[in-house]
Amino acid sequence: MLDPFFLGGLVCVINRLKKLGKKFNLNHDSSTGIRSYLDIICFPGAFSYEDGKERDYLKALEKYTYKTYIPIISFKTGKSEAITTVRENVLSAVSKLLKNQLKFSEKERMPLAYFLGELTHNINEHSSTSEGYVFAQNYPNSNYLDLCICDDGQGILQSYLTNPKFKPESEAVAIQLALSGNSTKDRTEARGFGITTTRNMLVRDLRGKLFLWSGHTTFLQTLDKEAIVDIDGNGYFQGTFIH
Repeated sequence: MLDPFFLGGLVCVINRLKKLGKKFNLNHDSSTGIRSYLDIICFPGAFSYEDGKERDYLKALEKYTYKTYIPIISFKTGKSEAITTVRENVLSAVSKLLKNQLKFSEKERMPLAYFLGELTHNINEHSSTSEGYVFAQNYPNSNYLDLCICDDGQGILQSYLTNPKFKPESEAVAIQLALSGNSTKDRTEARGFGITTTRNMLVRDLRGKLFLWSGHTTFLQTLDKEAIVDIDGNGYFQGTFIH
């Protein structure tokens, strides 16, 4: 199925392999509809900007205002004022775009804006990679929003292992630390990985579902259950995938 759960993570994998010098060819059937959809969401690349053309980039996003999806958007990480400003403008534009598509009030938009803000902050602070990705699809007839945020960075376990305060012995333990709000940064507030408040708000308040995958380990939370599961065999995600 061509949805954010599949395509968002796949873009992350493809772009990581390209950075390693691998070649990629996209082969799909001759369906005009599929080809058109993949083109407009910018798959297998991503909707990104060139330095100095940020304003044109934000303007181009407006064409998705009345669609039921946004393109696969890449945003740069970094702590310079220029990169931070552009990243915040991009995330604000995405939040407003989804608000218009979903016909949300400003009050209804706030949890979504918080979700985007916390998890993209997480990528910027912890991933040690140059960019992150966000992709969303709205299903109006089902009253359902499908959203993923991911990166191809060092992953949750390695992020903790780079800090002497924590020595988790497995990815499962590292993910539990993140879920509990334990921060790898030396700061007074336990912002952690931006997951604790986000998951409670998303699942308990909005009756949604949360899936996280980092390395060989996944986490799933619904209204009915929570589970951390180690994946056997070759199942592996380089970085962190949140859906």
